[in-house]
Amino acid sequence: MARFGYVATRGWDHAAWSGGFYPEDLPAEWRLTYYANEFPAVVVPAAAWAEASAEQARQWYADTPEGFGFLVEGTPPAGVEAALAERLVAAIGPGEGTLPRLAWPENGEVATAGGIALSRVTVEAATPPALRVAWEALSGSGAAAGFLVIEGEAGVPEALERARTVAELMGL
Repeated sequence: MARFGYVATRGWDHAAWSGGFYPEDLPAEWRLTYYANEFPAVVVPAAAWAEASAEQARQWYADTPEGFGFLVEGTPPAGVEAALAERLVAAIGPGEGTLPRLAWPENGEVATAGGIALSRVTVEAATPPALRVAWEALSGSGAAAGFLVIEGEAGVPEALERARTVAELMGL
């Protein structure tokens, strides 16, 4: 990982984003590529892992640029984990495996493991001052990389953009 501050959200396939963030005519199978061109990381929900095959995970890998990071909830199946290889950053929540394992922090709190720091902010709370506080907490954690996850559906792409702007203004 070449930088410190990464913005992310839980999942990339939200109906509320169609016609706003995603063009209405964008095929569903192109959404991850579109998302990955705008944002550097995503949290893959446990439900998505349960439905994913190794082939689908290889497609996710192919659909994202070098440097893109996947954080996963729970423990991904071995075939899926192997398919994502070096783009798999950390696991969140209970489970097993060799990935750094983070607990989901409370809103605005920070969790750390294996040189990774994680914070989350709800879309409703994602004001520039609150985002600055979150980035300050992440940067003060001593971790090599910090991930700020914006949670919600409607308005998340705009909040991710605000979070990225605040990080850039802070030199992260």
